[in-house]
Amino acid sequence: MKKIMLYALSAGVVFIVCTNGFAASANDTSGKTEFDIALTVGAWLPGTIDIEGYEVDKDMGFLGRGFVDAYLMPNFAAGAYINYFSGSLSDDGNSLDVWFYEFGIALKPKFIMNEKMAFKPGLNIGYRLNDRESMTTSPDEITESDGLGLNLSAEVIYSINDSYSLLVDFGFLSQPAGGNEDANVTWAPIFYLNVGVLF
Repeated sequence: MKKIMLYALSAGVVFIVCTNGFAASANDTSGKTEFDIALTVGAWLPGTIDIEGYEVDKDMGFLGRGFVDAYLMPNFAAGAYINYFSGSLSDDGNSLDVWFYEFGIALKPKFIMNEKMAFKPGLNIGYRLNDRESMTTSPDEITESDGLGLNLSAEVIYSINDSYSLLVDFGFLSQPAGGNEDANVTWAPIFYLNVGVLF
């Protein structure tokens, strides 16, 4: 699974790089630049994670996102993103910290609401790595795993001036497949809410 995800992401990155030349001549209907660059921070809301059929609770955690979108045609962009998010898993009074790192590609149409506001939903597909706090002192314990990130984002953009805009970014993170040699780790959509700046 890891090789398939890496091949798919590599093909997506090559596609985006190759289309940058075309994107350089494209503008959205608001007359803004042909690229969006954004940084956001916020909260990954509580949810449930399935570990080999056993459900554990995830507390609210931190989420940081960065992305670059290139407009391939007016009001339609393809991009690349990086996510870092964390949280705590708890069960029967016990808890441990987990950290996630993810990179991937995104496809996003853009809808102009008025001269100041726009709405940009996105489908985000990525390769996800995670590590967790050790539960034993055994040197053979496996704390790392990987997975397929399948996420939906919804960006509300409010233009401040020609240089930057305020951004409210909400959506969900999910993992339909993943884990390590010891256990499968998956979860249904868990929502997030971020705010940030778009250049």
